[in-house]
Amino acid sequence: MRYAIIITLTLLLFNRKIAADNLFFNSPFDVHKNRITSQLDVPNVSDLSPHEGDFFKNYIGLIPSLLVEPYDTINALEVNTFPFLFAIRFGNQHHFSLQIRPIFNYRFYRSQSGYSQIGGTIVVNKFFPNPFENINWLNPQLGTFITYTYNRLDNIQTLTIGLEPGAYMMVSPRWSMSVNLQPGINYYPNQLSRDFVKAGSGFKGHFGIIFHLGYNFR
Repeated sequence: MRYAIIITLTLLLFNRKIAADNLFFNSPFDVHKNRITSQLDVPNVSDLSPHEGDFFKNYIGLIPSLLVEPYDTINALEVNTFPFLFAIRFGNQHHFSLQIRPIFNYRFYRSQSGYSQIGGTIVVNKFFPNPFENINWLNPQLGTFITYTYNRLDNIQTLTIGLEPGAYMMVSPRWSMSVNLQPGINYYPNQLSRDFVKAGSGFKGHFGIIFHLGYNFR
């Protein structure tokens, strides 16, 4: 009889342990906790890249640039004091954009420092999304641009037109960067400008390297 009681108590304790284990692993709290954890998983950049849907409609960027002009023969440093651009995207999935880039260059040069080139650039751009398999953060782009500047120090007017091929890269879900080449041609509309740059026809080649990093938003 004593052994039967001991065996019975052992079985009861074992059954209670199994029930407790099941309650611990399958409790509503644990199920809810797992559901919350899955909802808080942060997707990577590729999950939020523009290839999964529309591009963000608006973009503000910082645009330091390296620009080679044909008449820059003096050892002077010119810095754009307003190195920003604004872009608004449009069309199917916002795969086109219109960019505005102000130019307010300040020249540092011995006794003739001051604001030199003042003007701006307008770019119409086309993105080509998802061209490479498994590289959905990289987008080729092609734009056409027109720039007008007036150089106050040299009394030169310049009208530049050309193409702007490059690459648009997602750095994070909201941040992106672009690297573009800028082949084009400069046109000098008046004789004073042509004489200064020694362009009898009024035309000279242009080449630039454009880089900008910015924030995308709705």
